[in-house]
Amino acid sequence: MDASYFPSVTFAVGLDLEEEFDLGLARKVAENFNKETIGLSIDITDNREVGIACFTIAVSCNTLKEIFPYMTVCLENARLRFLYMYKVAAASVKETKEQ
Repeated sequence: MDASYFPSVTFAVGLDLEEEFDLGLARKVAENFNKETIGLSIDITDNREVGIACFTIAVSCNTLKEIFPYMTVCLENARLRFLYMYKVAAASVKETKEQ
């Protein structure tokens, strides 16, 4: 919890991106995801590590306890949405190459 300006909370999960993922395409998808989404962020490193973060405000520990389950759902939904967006983008790239 960071309370320097207001009590903000960042909840993050780290994943490894498998070798079959195109790293450049995954980064473009993550960039688009970040532009379209408020309160969530995806970052991909050169080592194929993926960080998905959820941001919110919690004014007390009780509030944090109450919102924690929702934050975990947000992170899982973000992971699934990223995978879906990647699948769509990969299909589009494949279709473009076949033409």
